[in-house]
Amino acid sequence: MLRRWGVLLVVFLLVGMSVSLNGCRIEKNKSMKDAGSWELPVVVNNGKAVENETIKMPDYMEQTGAKAILLEFNATWGEPCLAEIPYYQDLYDQYKEQGLVVISIFIDNSEYLRAQIVNTITNDLKHVGGEGGKITFPVCWDLTQKVKELYGITSIPVTYLINKENKIVYEDSGFTEELFEDLDKEIQQLLNY
Repeated sequence: MLRRWGVLLVVFLLVGMSVSLNGCRIEKNKSMKDAGSWELPVVVNNGKAVENETIKMPDYMEQTGAKAILLEFNATWGEPCLAEIPYYQDLYDQYKEQGLVVISIFIDNSEYLRAQIVNTITNDLKHVGGEGGKITFPVCWDLTQKVKELYGITSIPVTYLINKENKIVYEDSGFTEELFEDLDKEIQQLLNY
């Protein structure tokens, strides 16, 4: 009797796992998630602190003539977040002439952290060459965390790649070497390499 229940339990688990795994299969023809509409203040642009500048999506895509936007979320207290920013600069330098735009969004939620964000980007971050302050793409500040909530972000760093139709075509959480290899391939596809 006990053996029969064990066999039934195993069959039930296998059938349940099969249904569960099939339900998680990603279909290539599924529609992509919209990247939404939002506006944020820019605190650093072209390596310098700025005032009274904003980025409004999806309008920014058209204004810049971008074919793809790499959007990354981070915070001043996240070491992996800060470590990946110079790598995004490398991607930006490599593909900006072909239509890649990079936007960094800090989600620090204290008004007192503006100076720290600016200092971190303009002085503290070390680019591959070893020099600080070489981050030239715009850095925004989501003080109210509305954009963070729009994207449903629960941990950082998070990276999105957005196509010119304002659809998210790639999403990754964390900081790994594979991330940049995958991003490079995805960027090349969007830029028609």
